[in-house]
Amino acid sequence: MNSPQNDVPAEDRGTPAIGHNGGPKAEIEPATVPVWPHVGRVLGLGKSATYEAVARGEIPVIRFGRRIVVSKKALARMLA
Repeated sequence: MNSPQNDVPAEDRGTPAIGHNGGPKAEIEPATVPVWPHVGRVLGLGKSATYEAVARGEIPVIRFGRRIVVSKKALARMLA
């Protein structure tokens, strides 16, 4: 007999999720970070200064509709 809990993903039941090879399921690390507050604060900028730098093209961004993000690789290059 199926219990209602069987319909809930393992990660939501408090038990570890198992990957296809029997090991723990790998976490996916985001490749981007939000321009504010993450990038602005890392660069020592306030919110307005961060968005002004974006408008001037000084911070390389990716836009998804209204969402503005920076790739972690681009941020690492800026900090190098």
